[in-house]
Amino acid sequence: MLNKLNFSDAVNWWISGLAYLCPTSVRNVFITPPELITIEFNGQDVLFKRYTSDLNEAIETHQFNKSDDVERLRALSWLEKQKEEKAEITLILPDEFFLKKKITFPKAAISNLRQVLSFEMSRKTPFSPEQVYFDFLLHVGNEKTDKIHPELFLVPRERINSELELLESWSIRLDAIRPANYRSNSDINLIAPEYQPNNKSKPDKTMHFLVSTACLLLMAILYAPIVIQQKELAIFESAVAKSRKDAIELQALKQDKDLILEQSNFLENKRRDELSSIALINEVTQIIPDDTWLSRFVMKENELQLQGESSNASSLIQTLESSPFFTNVQFRSPVTQNKISHKDKFNLSATFTREST
Repeated sequence: MLNKLNFSDAVNWWISGLAYLCPTSVRNVFITPPELITIEFNGQDVLFKRYTSDLNEAIETHQFNKSDDVERLRALSWLEKQKEEKAEITLILPDEFFLKKKITFPKAAISNLRQVLSFEMSRKTPFSPEQVYFDFLLHVGNEKTDKIHPELFLVPRERINSELELLESWSIRLDAIRPANYRSNSDINLIAPEYQPNNKSKPDKTMHFLVSTACLLLMAILYAPIVIQQKELAIFESAVAKSRKDAIELQALKQDKDLILEQSNFLENKRRDELSSIALINEVTQIIPDDTWLSRFVMKENELQLQGESSNASSLIQTLESSPFFTNVQFRSPVTQNKISHKDKFNLSATFTREST
């Protein structure tokens, strides 16, 4: 094995080991992204395409008919060689297969957004989480807002299960499933994270030891300048301590000022909230149909909750959303029928803003 090891292989081995101890953003500098193999179904035809890391244009294609055993075996043999080179294998689906929907959640949901989407799937879409493959894109917006607006991508399982079973019979394990327009977007993968294959080659214990030793030596080299800087830092800290005392006193004065302003604005804010509530009640009174009556009207911060009965409860969502006052109208619980009045019993919520009123 030693005679086969050349200088280039040794350097690549060492760099890849260092890369595994780095964050993903830094690791991408050291490790070249794997090539991409896409699989597309078009009727009875299957198309394999190979892309380099730039993903601009396919550099190699293989197409065969499902019933053509000779061409299929030839293409699968070619694919097996690409898998040995750690190529990523992705199933590409037509965009019309997908349901896309932008949904609003509180910002606190960002830490477990996939679980939240799975829990809300039945309420936000016609499907349960067990009926679909799904993923999402989280668009970065205004960081000051307390809302996030992920874009949900989902495809019914029954629509692609036949293709997945066929690929499994060919011993093809997918790394990702993506829409055609997002083939190069690694942020979308309809395969749930727990089922995604871990194709990353892991360094052995010797690699870990050597890389860790190199890092420790590097830290020792960098430590000497840090000692000098710590001495200089001690001098600055004494000056900062005096400035901190002045800053605390200034902050106390600012808090007193804010408290006085808050007290002076209390009555004005109270009057504005009362006017907003009146305008909101007036708007609801005007737009709901005559065959609808309310038994509960609750305002919580920017949320309005309505409960009552109607001859056609399903039309209330469209009725409320037609008003500029309301957005994100949805049922809080399933609609049921009052057996006595034969009307739909509903419980819905809507978002409104003070500026609208």
